Amino acid sequence: MTTLTKELLLQIVPQARATTLSLDKVVEELNATFTNQIHGVDFSTKNRQAAFLSQIAVESWYFKELEENLHYSAQGLLATFPHHFDQTNVAQYANQPQKIANRAYANILGNGDEASGEGYKFRGRGMIQLTGKYNYQKCGEFLSMDLVTTPDLLCSVPGAVEAAVWFWNFRNCNKWADLNNIIEVTKLINGGLGSIRERESIYEQAKLLL
Repeated sequence: MTTLTKELLLQIVPQARATTLSLDKVVEELNATFTNQIHGVDFSTKNRQAAFLSQIAVESWYFKELEENLHYSAQGLLATFPHHFDQTNVAQYANQPQKIANRAYANILGNGDEASGEGYKFRGRGMIQLTGKYNYQKCGEFLSMDLVTTPDLLCSVPGAVEAAVWFWNFRNCNKWADLNNIIEVTKLINGGLGSIRERESIYEQAKLLL
């Protein structure tokens, strides 16, 4: 298999040209991942590498975002979080990211209630948008990081990639990558099939070039 370079990454994910992140750092972390140097998780096959790359590329909006964008309008809130917002309350939350997260992520994934502020504290971060206090705790234990106290560690490229490795391993995504089943991998990562065509395209390109 081919060692990843910045030039090769841009052939696989050309949308990454618009990032403000250091692609050199992204490539460094991915190469460490693919040579199984990150906490011993096995990425030794082309299928696993291509599947991982396709998922983190799309989940991070092509390596442009390491933190969840919660700047929702009223219309966006009604469409995205219909179980939490309706016409009676949406105006109180629209365009207020902290308030939105505290309501939308209250009392799930180990978070406290809306007043606890944990919805916003443990909002989506990393290459795979890790969300919720429970996941931050478990990921931190795996990575030997105190992510509950310092969740913004996942907004650095190393932390963002390592958290994605933890989540990948936690959901046993290698099982489906080995079967060339990007649909099942996407369900495990995304919870649905969001942007499946983009994921499949990057996956096939990565398999061709890696």
